[in-house]
Amino acid sequence: NASSYNLGRIDQYLYPYYRKDIDSGVMTKDDAQEILDCLWIKIAELSLFQDEVTAQFAAGYCITVQVTAGGIDKYGNSAVNDLSYQVIQATMDVQLKEPNLSIRYNMSKNPDAFLRKGVESIRMGLTMPAVYHDDAGIRMLLNKGVPLSEAWDWTPCGCVETNLSGRMKQYTDMADMNMGGVIDMALNDGVSRKTGKRVSVSTGDPTNFKTFNDFYEAVKTHIRYFVDVITSGNQLLDYLSMNYRPVPALSLTFPDCIEKGIDYSMGGAKYNCGGGVIT
Repeated sequence: NASSYNLGRIDQYLYPYYRKDIDSGVMTKDDAQEILDCLWIKIAELSLFQDEVTAQFAAGYCITVQVTAGGIDKYGNSAVNDLSYQVIQATMDVQLKEPNLSIRYNMSKNPDAFLRKGVESIRMGLTMPAVYHDDAGIRMLLNKGVPLSEAWDWTPCGCVETNLSGRMKQYTDMADMNMGGVIDMALNDGVSRKTGKRVSVSTGDPTNFKTFNDFYEAVKTHIRYFVDVITSGNQLLDYLSMNYRPVPALSLTFPDCIEKGIDYSMGGAKYNCGGGVIT
């Protein structure tokens, strides 16, 4: 009962089986498309259990199973294949909100036809696939300390994090910052207009600000406060996970967790990036 499970680059790891069955006559491309469409329907059957309070805001919420197509291979060449197009077609066929389809598009390596196929799906009003700049995704993993020898294999995950399937622990659990709300804090001395209670630090009555810079500094003060709150919350979640919430089934999908004998929640993944912040 969680969200943002990532099936990764499905057009890459299924392609050898697809190619073998097509070439041997075991199935046709239409057969493969039907199987993919059925898989998409099975994924769409999953939904989060919600308590009564949460359900008032997010009843029937999808679990955001992410699948990815396109991008480059380990040699820097285009990884787009026949299955990449059929993955997009599956979303166009079933027209459901799961799985959450993304494509990695490399402007210098991937064919224009691949992007056009994605645009055809978006034009249907499906809001998918999400299109990610491949070079930017690779650079983001490099910034997280992942070597280029693995960064090329990145996948979008969850709320748009860049990830490595089966190798990276990363999440955005307690990590939402409403920048409009931050400005509201600067205009109300850190007091919520909804509850009348103080929810941030005091930066003074804004009517006494003499310059725009006074207002700007107040905004930055509230940003620093909320970043500290978010960081503390994420650290608490890490503590609770490490001590009370092991995830053995998930750990079995991470080779490094198996080799080390360390649970995913305890840092068993090859790369541990912790929580991110969404603004």
